Amino acid sequence: MYLLLVLALCAPAQEGFGGDEEDGSLARAKAVEAALRKRLAEDKVRLRFLQNEESSLLRGLGEIDRQLLKQHREAKSLSDDRRRLEVRISQADRELEEAGASLAVLRDRIGRRAAAMMRLKKTPILGLLARASTPIEHRRLKERLRLVLSFDAGLVAELRTQTEAAARLRDSLRAEGEQLEATSLRLEEEISLSLDLRAERDALLHAIQREKKLVDRLAREIRDAAKTVSSEMGAIRGTRPPPPSMPGGLEAQQGRLPWPAVGRVEVPFGKQVDPETGMVLVHRGIDLRAAHGRPVQAIYPGVVRHAREVPGFGRVVLLEHEGRWYSTYGHLAEISVALGARVRAGEALGTVGDTGSDKGPYLYFELRRGRRPLDPLQWLAE
Repeated sequence: MYLLLVLALCAPAQEGFGGDEEDGSLARAKAVEAALRKRLAEDKVRLRFLQNEESSLLRGLGEIDRQLLKQHREAKSLSDDRRRLEVRISQADRELEEAGASLAVLRDRIGRRAAAMMRLKKTPILGLLARASTPIEHRRLKERLRLVLSFDAGLVAELRTQTEAAARLRDSLRAEGEQLEATSLRLEEEISLSLDLRAERDALLHAIQREKKLVDRLAREIRDAAKTVSSEMGAIRGTRPPPPSMPGGLEAQQGRLPWPAVGRVEVPFGKQVDPETGMVLVHRGIDLRAAHGRPVQAIYPGVVRHAREVPGFGRVVLLEHEGRWYSTYGHLAEISVALGARVRAGEALGTVGDTGSDKGPYLYFELRRGRRPLDPLQWLAE
């Protein structure tokens, strides 16, 4: 509910100020304007920098997306290769099974041939040849023996050839599978790195976009504050009577409330720039430069909920109005109402002072609806 103390932003002197004070106030007002202009220029440069960063990140994200698309296509191609390899392995398994069956047949044939040779060994070969009655029979017998031995040698060679071919096929498919698996793992790692990089760039992009919106909004608020400072610098407020109030409570009185005192708006509501540090500070009310001892009045009927010293704000009166509206009056020289008292609009609450002030006499005025501070300049009468 309470007030945020900010660095004093001074404006030109009003009627009743001394010459030296008026000159100092004008110098401080010019310093405030210069600080606002400098901050606006800095924000413009920063906004341009953020826009460039945003464009660069968007381009980078586009490149990453293209890279990811390429990697996903490569992954799909590898997946297709893996399916084709599985088909080839399945075919190779069938071929190996068929080769195994053929090998079994060959082994059986070679076994039978070996058994026959063993039976022949029981009869000496030379004895068989000696039984040949003619040279022709002798020659035929030798040829038959040569054919048997040659056929057996061919079966053994065919068995060795099929076995070696099956082993080479198995080794080739295993090597191809290992190479495909290694390529898939490498590609998965590359995709993971690309996704991590994209997530980081995307997070940075959102941070920059949030920062850009913040800088843009802050620049608009500072620009509005600069316009208010410029327009209010020489205007004396509260000298004319406000227009008649409207039915509907305080909520219906926008632009019709009386000023709490006669004076000049020195620090408007909202974002302000410290001329010395350049820091942006939030001002939740207005500073009204007024002569010491000027009367301070209630802007609307209400109940006094606070009437005592507040550190940094001196003597303060807080009024609660119907509908959870609140108005605050700070830096009073004296308080003329009691805690719990009901006051009318225009009733005196005290006088302008410099209690808790480091810049001389002025009135700090704040208007809230619930916990939300509102710009008093939008509610006080022109």
